[in-house]
Amino acid sequence: MSIKKRRQKRSRDERGRFLPEQEQLPGELPLNSVRKIKLVKVKGSYGSYLVRTQRLKDGEKDLLLLSGVLMILAIIF
Repeated sequence: MSIKKRRQKRSRDERGRFLPEQEQLPGELPLNSVRKIKLVKVKGSYGSYLVRTQRLKDGEKDLLLLSGVLMILAIIF
């Protein structure tokens, strides 16, 4: 088998990079982090970014909002 054919069969990650041959996965790649991150470029610098993470998950935000609304309603009535 030639090198060109072997490269075409190799899996790629979400950025398009080749995966090592021993780590090829048939489905999606597992997530390394549970939290969502956001990269923010630092102004006036070359190639520097700040990593922003969310402190609460979406479900936790909804639960906190619902409990706050219920608490306000309990105080009013």
